[in-house]
Amino acid sequence: MKYIEFKIGENNIEFHNSLLGKETILLNRKKVSEKFSITGKEYNFKIGEDNYQISSNYRLFSNHMIKFFVKKNGKLIAKKTIPMNPKQRVYWMGMGFLFGYLIFKIYQ
Repeated sequence: MKYIEFKIGENNIEFHNSLLGKETILLNRKKVSEKFSITGKEYNFKIGEDNYQISSNYRLFSNHMIKFFVKKNGKLIAKKTIPMNPKQRVYWMGMGFLFGYLIFKIYQ
């Protein structure tokens, strides 16, 4: 699901995240980077001669907000903070309870 979008000149940069933590960066609808993360990662790519970096930052057990930073050639050009999708919070809580239950049953 698309979390956030940045318009940089003529370019459109999208940040997508799946329920399982697969984060994807799309530049003009083409994948330029993909990683797995729960608390955030840095993604590097180029537009022409310029180096771009998008980083996501999420602190577990905090205010449920995700921070995004976009840098061009090392300089911050955009910053946004958005709430985490409630579906993902419920999913991860359910997974935590399931793993806790399984570990409890194994060690009984």
